[in-house]
Parts: sequence; C-alpha cells; structure tokens
Amino acid sequence: MRTDPTSTPAPPTQTEVASPDTDQPANYYEKNPSDPTKKKKGSKFKVGCLVSFAVVAVIGIIIAGAVAFLLTDSDGGSSQPLLGLYPNRPDTQDKDTEIRDGGNGKLGGWEVTAVFNAAASSIPDAGILGGPAIAVDGNRFVIFEVNVKRVGDSSGSLLGQNPFGSEFRLLAPGGQIADPGLEAKSPEFTTGDMVSGGQASGYLTYETPLSPGMHYLLFKPEPFSSARLVWGIEISDSESQTGRSLPKSVTAPVVAAEPGSGRLYPTRPDAQNKDIEIEDGGSDKLGGWEVTAVFHTAGNSIPDAGILGGPAVAEDGNRFVIFEVNVKRIGDSSGSLLGQNPFGSEFRLLTPRGQVVDPGLEAKSPEFTTGDMVSGA
Repeated sequence: MRTDPTSTPAPPTQTEVASPDTDQPANYYEKNPSDPTKKKKGSKFKVGCLVSFAVVAVIGIIIAGAVAFLLTDSDGGSSQPLLGLYPNRPDTQDKDTEIRDGGNGKLGGWEVTAVFNAAASSIPDAGILGGPAIAVDGNRFVIFEVNVKRVGDSSGSLLGQNPFGSEFRLLAPGGQIADPGLEAKSPEFTTGDMVSGGQASGYLTYETPLSPGMHYLLFKPEPFSSARLVWGIEISDSESQTGRSLPKSVTAPVVAAEPGSGRLYPTRPDAQNKDIEIEDGGSDKLGGWEVTAVFHTAGNSIPDAGILGGPAVAEDGNRFVIFEVNVKRIGDSSGSLLGQNPFGSEFRLLTPRGQVVDPGLEAKSPEFTTGDMVSGA
C-alpha cells in the first residue's frame, strides 16, 4: 500500500475512557452538548437540592414550634396580653397583662386577684422578735392582699411572702424591684402545695424607699416565660395610706366527686385511684406499716409548744390541727418515718380549700417520729 507523501499524519488519539456515571466516554458531552441525557443529570441535581431544602425547612419549623411551646403557658392558659392601662410604666414587656387594682387575671395555671391594702411606716405585731415592725428611715411598707385559685390540671405551689425567689415582686416608681420582706402583715400569703380548684389568700408586704407615684405588683409564675400579670396603684408621699380589702368569701370545699360514688369521702379533692379512705380512728396497712390515726384537737394555741418556750400561738386567721397517730412496722425489713418534720414528712394535711400542709415547727408533745424501727415494733 502506498501513502501520499504530502499528507500530514494524524496525531495519536487518547484512549476515550467511559465516565463512571454514564455509558459515554469522558469527553462525550464536550463533543455532543445537545445530548438530552446531560439535561437529565442536571435536573436530578436540582431536585435533590429542593428536597434537601424542604427537609431543613421542616426541621426548622419543628424546632421553632417546640421552643414556642416551652415559652408559653402549658398549664391552665393565660389571660390575653393587655397593655395601655399604665402607659408610663417602666419595664413594659409584650406579654404583660395590665390589670386594675382589685381585678383578677389568669396565668400559669393560677387565677389571681390583688388589691392594694396599705402603705405605712410600721406594722403592729409583725416584728421578727415580736412587737411592731418598723421600716428603715426613708422607707415604708407597701402591702397588698392577694387571693389565688389553682385552675391548672395538676397541683402547684407559690412561694408568696418569701424574700428568696417569690413569684410576686414590687416595681417602684424609680425602677427598683423589691422582693417580699422578712417582716409582714398577718396572715402572710403562701399556698403550700395546692390541688386543682384549691384557693389561698393572705398579705404580701414589701419594704421600699418612700417614693410617691405609681407602684406595680408583678406576678410571674413561669421561670421560662416572660408573661406577667401587672397591677398598678398610685401611692402618695404621706406617712401612711390605706387602700381596701378583698371581699370576704365563704370557703367552699373543692368538689372532686358527686355523692353516691361509693366512696367514704365523695367530695374529697385530689382523689386518686389507689387511695384508701379510712374513718377517723380507723387503721389500715400500706408500705410495710400499719397506721391508726385519730383527730385530737383544733385550736389557736398549744401550751408549752413554742420554739422559744411558752405557748405556741397560731398566726391570725390560722389554727393548729392535731392528730394522734400510732404505727406498727409489719414489713420484713426495718424502716423509719419522718413524722413531725416540715421537710418531706409522709403525713400531710389536705384542707377544704385544697391546700396541702406539712407538719409545723411548733407541735404538741410528744411529737410523732419513729427513728429506725424493726419489723413487729
């Protein structure tokens, strides 16, 4: 075979290797840019991006919803935020609900009514060591009367007249925020544990610098929510000022069941399926113990039971309720009961208004306690 001496030999070609993603050579799409299979590959990429974006968006919505749930009232609802009643109030927040003095509102499973009671430089019989409580020079006591009702589905409690972490604080005209003081008008407001439907009332007392103008009572029961109820009252620069009192309401028992339910105490609040109801003076067995309890007395004082000696005297509006208890250890192992102990006792008192009360520091002797007890003792 003869070759043309004038022709230029063709350069050697590279071996065309197939692309790992297609059946075409690696440089095929450079030579064939209009091939529809290239467009299909790009469409798949776009669809993948859209799907990824949608997944991220859904996750973001779920997270936002969870955060919103945690920051809203999930127990009993809250009043709709209402602003504008006190237009010059400092520290205004979006979730505040402003209420007129003497009005009520709902928040965090509580229905709260508050009314300004008094502003004074002294409170009779309210001193820590007895006698009157006297405000520091330049200060005075600002007192509110409060009534609360538990409207949440579960039980709850409020610290009330407590200088450390109370849900109720006072905002003064100068922007200072005061906690309840150690010295307070009786009966002091506190709830203890309270079942749904329970009620409690009492006084909140604050010692604050004498400053005429608007004072605001703030109620914030939820630590992870900024929602608050706000009551306002204008206090003058006079030495003392008297407000008003809440209407005296008849204490109504918290109804838990209708009569005829077959229970011994059909209207008892906070009834639970595993409760065993026993007549006064009767006994029964539970948790390795056989327990007998009988009501002893209810009174305003207990002789020789005061912490510092002398009689124990109940606060105004309160009284001592006393039971006599006998227990026998019937479990296979030894055990103990705290008894007359304010911190974690196995015995608690449920009142007609739904309050759950622990044993007090002042008690009739001999106080009930077991120490360690072996079986049969």
